[in-house]
Amino acid sequence: MNARLPRQDRPFRVGINGRFLSQKLTGVQRYAHEIVTALGRRHGAGWFADGGFVTGLPANAAGQAQAYAGFAEPVVGRHSGYRWEQLEFPSVPADCLLNLCNLAPVRSRANILCIHDANTFTAPESYGWRYRAVQRVALPLLARRAAALVTVSHASAATIAQVSGVDLGRILVAPNGHEHALRWRPEAATLDPDALTTRPFAVMLGSRAPHKNLALVRAIAPALAREGIDVVVVGDAGSVFAGGEGDDGGLLCTGRIADDDIARLFGRALCLIFPSFVEGFGLPIVEAMALGCPVIASNLSCIPEICGEAALLRSPHAPQEWIEAVRLLASDPARREALVKAGSERVKLFSWDRSAGVYADLIDAFRRGEVPPVRR
Repeated sequence: MNARLPRQDRPFRVGINGRFLSQKLTGVQRYAHEIVTALGRRHGAGWFADGGFVTGLPANAAGQAQAYAGFAEPVVGRHSGYRWEQLEFPSVPADCLLNLCNLAPVRSRANILCIHDANTFTAPESYGWRYRAVQRVALPLLARRAAALVTVSHASAATIAQVSGVDLGRILVAPNGHEHALRWRPEAATLDPDALTTRPFAVMLGSRAPHKNLALVRAIAPALAREGIDVVVVGDAGSVFAGGEGDDGGLLCTGRIADDDIARLFGRALCLIFPSFVEGFGLPIVEAMALGCPVIASNLSCIPEICGEAALLRSPHAPQEWIEAVRLLASDPARREALVKAGSERVKLFSWDRSAGVYADLIDAFRRGEVPPVRR
């Protein structure tokens, strides 16, 4: 399949790579779902009236055939995983293919592709060897072959350009949004924070991959505990990550929990601590800000770009800085409230509808047979 002018004997059609519907919901899959949903709202309101969307689904996502109302009947394949993505998805009857989760069919030249990060290059120790091997071969190749390339932060764009050789000016930025967190219902939570601890606590969200820096959280927990502050860790290792084992002494670990439970934790937490060494975006940051939870975050990677002045930024290599930051928020309610207000303003910069507009522009460029626009 090659990028081309739309056929004149049928409406222009966009094929959606629905492999994410067969996967566990993490940040990347949430991004895909929210972008596709936002494009569906635009389509339902009259945009793209002379065309349509068709979702390609691997066999193990057949039960998601009704995921997006208003789209054409999904095309369900016989295979799953990489095999479906490479062999069957390119045959979906479409003029361009929308791929929102890092990978796309190599044989297609009509890919709109979102690569969220280049962490398998910058933090290879965080990933299992099989996943790392696939990503490190596929990411540069797909980035170079894509008709349009998108990522979620300017820092991520710079790293992807460096590891792939793609000109930075070709890479569009369409960040994650925050509105999904506003739909979470803390009153529907099944997890009671008071059952974990009745003391003040900081919360960390993320996998146990080494680049998430759980080691720092383990290091600061004993000192905080002596001051009457606990640390709650939410998340699990995940199937693609390495380094998920270790002693959790001093931490209150919930494992993976529902979104409503996360909302309730944020409502009760002293702050979110987000000490990653590298991220593509850092979705928990805007989720916490949206729900009134102040943020202490790493000063590396894309994180300062996302936080602006609305968080306390600290070195992920300096545990004492984090202890002092948590202590500050615990002892200074006015400072904490100022961060809450700053965060509620900061998240307005990150909108699913606005980011969906980046993809809508790309689709329109395909329909007109034009070269996609340069990075904005």
